[in-house]
Parts: sequence; structure tokens; C-alpha cells
Amino acid sequence: DPRSNDPRSKYPKSFPHYRLKMLQIQINTALIEPSSTILSFLVDPILLGYNDNGALTDYLGLTNIRKDKDSNYTAHIRYAVDTAPDCELTR
Repeated sequence: DPRSNDPRSKYPKSFPHYRLKMLQIQINTALIEPSSTILSFLVDPILLGYNDNGALTDYLGLTNIRKDKDSNYTAHIRYAVDTAPDCELTR
């Protein structure tokens, strides 16, 4: 299968349990948003970054931390991955 050599093929196009869908996949990044049309108008997409081994390295998007009574903070969280865990997701 030619897609098996494409690093983007390891990421799903949707996350039905979380009601999210993939908007755009580039090498080592994924842009996701709610699969609900109404919610997608209310919530900005979230950008996820991954290293070459598939470990999450960046989260850029809305948080659950209140800024004021009507809005939440947006954050860019950077994760450092020194050692990958030995599990099915990292093989």
C-alpha cells in the first residue's frame, strides 16, 4: 500500500468517540475541530504537533481555564518527549 509510507496515514480522519474531525493533516501536524457543524462555528480548531515517532509535541488551542465569565484562555503547550513508552501506539 503506497499510503503506508506516508507519515500522514497513521493519523485517523475522525475521532467519533470525541466527536472531532480532522480538517488538515500535514507532516507532523494535525488540525482538528468538532464534527458538529454548530460547534465548529463556535469553537476554533485545535492544532496538534507530533514528532517523527508520533508522540504529541504541541497543542495550540482553547483550554478549559476561564479568562472571564464568557471566554477561556487559548494556549500553546509544548511537550518534551525524552523516552517513548513501550506500547502499541508507539510501535
